[in-house]
Amino acid sequence: PPGELLVCNAALSLVVAVAEQNPLLILIDDLQWIDRASTVVFGFIARRVAGHPIGLVMSCRTGADCFIDRRGLTEQFVGPIDHAASEQLVDHQFPHLSRRTRQRVLDLARGNPLALEELPGTLTGSATLTVDQPDVVPLSDRLHDMFAARIAALPDATRRLLLVAAFDGGGDVRVLRDVAGEQPGLGDLAPAERAQLVHVDDSAARITFRHPLIRSTIVAMSTHEERRHAHLVLADSLHGDPDRQAWHLAAAAVGPDEAAAVLLDRVARRTMLRGDGLGAVSALVRAAELSTTTAGRGRRLAEAAYIGAESGGNVSEITDPESLLAQARRAGTDSSGSLHAANAATFLMLNANGDIDTAHRLLVGAIETADHGYRADDTALIEAMHTLLLLSWYACTPAHWEPFYRAFRKLTPEPPDILALASKTFADPLRAGAAAAPELERM
Repeated sequence: PPGELLVCNAALSLVVAVAEQNPLLILIDDLQWIDRASTVVFGFIARRVAGHPIGLVMSCRTGADCFIDRRGLTEQFVGPIDHAASEQLVDHQFPHLSRRTRQRVLDLARGNPLALEELPGTLTGSATLTVDQPDVVPLSDRLHDMFAARIAALPDATRRLLLVAAFDGGGDVRVLRDVAGEQPGLGDLAPAERAQLVHVDDSAARITFRHPLIRSTIVAMSTHEERRHAHLVLADSLHGDPDRQAWHLAAAAVGPDEAAAVLLDRVARRTMLRGDGLGAVSALVRAAELSTTTAGRGRRLAEAAYIGAESGGNVSEITDPESLLAQARRAGTDSSGSLHAANAATFLMLNANGDIDTAHRLLVGAIETADHGYRADDTALIEAMHTLLLLSWYACTPAHWEPFYRAFRKLTPEPPDILALASKTFADPLRAGAAAAPELERM
């Protein structure tokens, strides 16, 4: 075969001859994927086109290795576009994105134009939006290829540790150290640092991915068993954080798992107390997927539908409340599930400007036929009673109030304080408000 110098001179003569007819611009993208022999030729030409109407532009991804000899070549670093330009690009290309999805695209892309153009399709095309791993998202082939080569070149131990870091999300090096069993360092992270995939801040003991989409690429390149193992070791290290532990146990579950579903039920309750309807619906939907009985699945879906509907549809990007309600009815529900389903249907009717009389009849029927014994500690019953109180207040007629007070008097051993106070004041706040003030202050 011809020698390297002979090939380089022949290629240079060719481009000079072409440029004598018309000015010539040579563009070479993704230089990191080009073989060494070709790269040597490109470098040879680039250093010898001065004085000829020839331009040569080569691009290489930041942090990627390539064979080009940079001596004598002008380099220009192309960074991410700024936030204003990112917003302008997304709004022009995807004007109908919801506010939540638009913000996620901006956060995850971090100024990368390719990500800004590709992420809306992968995010809106995915069936669900969960909150347990908000930075792990589906990737298009082109987004996957941005970091895949560097990740694939890492040792297995490094990739396993990065997978744990991707699922942990908090960036606490101490968590990774517990998982790796190393004291005091984390030697397996070094190859990832050298590949510019992560940055380890020794003073803060934190690890950060250099781009948000690296996390998703690592997860996409792992096997099912690797992902399951990573979730299990994280769950084992999170005894002081029951919410995150429950999510990791749920992610590690293979098939129905009632124990994990019960843990997510508790997560949903705690999340609702913090006012996070999105998190509560997400937890209940996942718990429904893990349920071992159709009644349990129906109850959880009905409760998720109720929370979603009560939130006025603000969580519909996870799953539409109407869809959740339909799934709950197909699965069948127990008594509490029936009440949650009726509650959800009631709120959906009200949010859609439906008929109050129809919503009132639906909820009264569910309360009077459910098997709850009018126990005041039945959460589903008390939630339904609060909804019925609101419906009666909206309707503002004695006929609508009568079923509420009939059920209220049956509550045992006694109605909850807030419901009792509301029952005294909602029907006639002008007359009852002043009298109820001392009771309100005692609460």
